Amino acid sequence: ELGPVYLNEGAAHIYLKDFQAAIAPLDRAIDLESADLFAAYYNRAIARENTGDVPGAYYDFQKSLELNPGWEPAELQLSRFTVENAG
Repeated sequence: ELGPVYLNEGAAHIYLKDFQAAIAPLDRAIDLESADLFAAYYNRAIARENTGDVPGAYYDFQKSLELNPGWEPAELQLSRFTVENAG
């Protein structure tokens, strides 16, 4: 039942542009399998990208879209990425 509380706390940190502080509550919302799990992954992706974790952000945007297929905000975010194979 606390998943939404952690999701909202993470979203509040993002609103305040305190991206590093947003990650821990969003991790907790994901661990608790919040009802809006797709939103927790999406918000964590925003926080990760803004703290320099671009691969983590990409993964979270993908997971958000997997959990909520066709969700336009996640589709839009993923369209900005270019994936290159190493080697």
